Amino acid sequence: MILVVVFANSLIGTVQEGRAERSMESLRKLSALKVRVRRSGREENIEAHDLVPRVVVLLAAGDAVVADARLLEAAALEAAEAALTARPRRTDGPSA
Repeated sequence: MILVVVFANSLIGTVQEGRAERSMESLRKLSALKVRVRRSGREENIEAHDLVPRVVVLLAAGDAVVADARLLEAAALEAAEAALTARPRRTDGPSA
């Protein structure tokens, strides 16, 4: 009787672990950061980890900057730097 319970428990655990792994993989695919780039004169959407130097990244309102970048052109640019500076409020000048 105990052997049957141990076997059933291990079977259920294996099935649940497989489901959890599949769920985690699906979440990774959903959360993969995409970026809009210009390559060879056309716009493409690629995953951020596929970025290479000298690719033109196209940003729009609300987009996350996925890498170090040089701005070629900007109009009314604002940035929320809290994630970079760990300061919750905007700073107007150099810190003391």
